[in-house]
Amino acid sequence: QDVQRQLSDWMAGSYYNIGGSGRVIAGDVVTIFAGVKAKCSETDAKCTATLYSGTNVSAAVQASENADVVFICGGATSTEGGDRESLSVDDEAFLTEVAAALKTKLPVVALTMIPAQTLMPWIDNVEAALSVFLAGSYTGDAFAAAIFGCSNPSAKLPITIPKTEEDTILPCQEVECEYSEKLKVGLAAYEGKNVTFPFGHGLSYATFQYSSLHVSKGCSPGLPKVCSGSVLCVLATIKNTGLVYSGVEVAQLYLTYPESAGEPAKLLRGFVRTGDLKPHGHEEVAFPLFERDVSIYGPSGWMMANGLFVIHVGASSRDLRLSSKFGSCKGKVSPNPHHAC
Repeated sequence: QDVQRQLSDWMAGSYYNIGGSGRVIAGDVVTIFAGVKAKCSETDAKCTATLYSGTNVSAAVQASENADVVFICGGATSTEGGDRESLSVDDEAFLTEVAAALKTKLPVVALTMIPAQTLMPWIDNVEAALSVFLAGSYTGDAFAAAIFGCSNPSAKLPITIPKTEEDTILPCQEVECEYSEKLKVGLAAYEGKNVTFPFGHGLSYATFQYSSLHVSKGCSPGLPKVCSGSVLCVLATIKNTGLVYSGVEVAQLYLTYPESAGEPAKLLRGFVRTGDLKPHGHEEVAFPLFERDVSIYGPSGWMMANGLFVIHVGASSRDLRLSSKFGSCKGKVSPNPHHAC
């Protein structure tokens, strides 16, 4: 972390903080190596951390000869004042080659500090991957807490991690640009494409089961307070099926609109973060759907779409565990799909 460089260059960022007017420069940062080394000294397990900080693949492989596990670490920076030149992390080729060289020898884990989307061409050659978004001074402690199981990850991706830059909406270099993607931006831009990690993805040391999907009118008695004023209330039960770790799940609701609405295949319409669920513990979560959630924007403004909607509830945009249908007709929404028109 070069604090002096950032103080002299307003737009400079780092692996720990963004560049530009919104930055808070992280001082006295805990690096990944420092965090892991400190955690080794705190635990009863026999653990020794060593560091190779060059970019020579052969030297890195040689340095790992007596290791039980190797962490390859990479990062990318970003600033408010300009676009990133690519979606690659710094020294991408080095990380990729090391992972490939060690794949059959010992476990490799990729750790990345990123500002947003990045490519991960090493992903098929590592046992696990963990990323943080410009996490500030205690980045290394955060990585170490997750690695050693002192903290159980529960975050979900607010972006998609693509396979290639060509799979994204490429920047237009012209003065006048046609937005040919129309509504297919964000999550919808990756429909039908293979991705490294989908929108909403995130793993935990716990495992979760989804069940008991139920759709009611928002005015039905006995519903959670969060559904007050909604047109529909969607309920589901989340259970921690793991045996050891308590964990938090972020359940997500996606909606498929009637084909006539012209919307993308599915849109995020709600998410709920559970409490800390102990093994075999469960929680009912509620997703309110309001009038705007089932509406589309047309020449006359917002209007409710007519037809058959499909509800999907799951752990990510591509890990959908439960589904149900409901109908909409002339401004009226019903849990009964036969009421569609």
